[in-house]
Amino acid sequence: ASASGHDGPFFAGLLSILRASPDYRWFLVSRFIGSFSLMATAFYTVAALERFGLPASTAGGFGAVLLLGRSAGSVGAGKFGDMFGFKPVAVLVPALDVVAVVLALWAPSVAWYYAVFAIFGVRCACDMVGNHNLMIEFCPVMDKTTFIALGSTIICPAIVLAPSIGGLLATFHPARYNAVFVVSLVSSVVALAVIIARVREPRRVALGWG
Repeated sequence: ASASGHDGPFFAGLLSILRASPDYRWFLVSRFIGSFSLMATAFYTVAALERFGLPASTAGGFGAVLLLGRSAGSVGAGKFGDMFGFKPVAVLVPALDVVAVVLALWAPSVAWYYAVFAIFGVRCACDMVGNHNLMIEFCPVMDKTTFIALGSTIICPAIVLAPSIGGLLATFHPARYNAVFVVSLVSSVVALAVIIARVREPRRVALGWG
């Protein structure tokens, strides 16, 4: 009972942060919804291998392209965010998810899957650079630890559940991997709409342009 009593004010403080910071709150809503798009990533490789009858060694090529996309994306996202703000970089995360999933759904040849992995690599870089820096810019100086911890904790359930949901869909749905991709596409589109419509660029708000 004593521990619960001590925790009460802490959790009340977290709720007050969410109520008092609508841009931060909607940013977390977008990230939570968008995290369900990650269920597709576990099935890009196996879908390509099965659809086009490819050897398992092809996965190595996909991994190399992913790494190149992530490396290039990290440099580009960092420079762009420094100059223009990190909201546009964060917007690219669900936007690139949409593009990657659409390509995976309708890829007419294996070459398109290399593009899927390149795009997903850039997406991962934008997630790391854009979302993390945007979250920091939302934080008051004295509350950075709380804001970052809260933001990371809230999206954890989606990140944990997404692969399991994807596995169930791929196993039991008649459309198999395509069902996973469609659910991922829907979550990405919703996340994209939320961050564009409801989240303002922190630098513009600070300058009174919001």
